[in-house]
Amino acid sequence: MAMLCALYALGELIMFLYLTLFPQYIDISEKEKILLGVKDGEPGFRKSTPSTPQTTPSRAIRFSPTSYNPSTQYSPGSASIRSAFPCELYFN
Repeated sequence: MAMLCALYALGELIMFLYLTLFPQYIDISEKEKILLGVKDGEPGFRKSTPSTPQTTPSRAIRFSPTSYNPSTQYSPGSASIRSAFPCELYFN
C-alpha cells in the first residue's frame, strides 16, 4: 500500500513539474474572455491575435420542382430526414 501511495505521489509531482515548467496556454479572444468570465492575467489563458476568417466559396443548393420525384422509395438504411428522428418511428 505504501508503494502504491509513493507511486501516486511521484506521478503527481511529475505532472506538477511538467505543467509548471512547460505551461500550455489556451488562446482566447476578447469576446470569449468575456463570455467565459476569464479575468486578466489568469493562468492558462492568453489573448489570441485576431485573425481574419478564411472564407470558402459557398455552393448554391439547387432545387427545382422539376427535380422532385415523389415516387422515390427510401430503404431503411438510406439517408433521409426520417432517420434524424428515430422516435417518430414508434408513433407512426
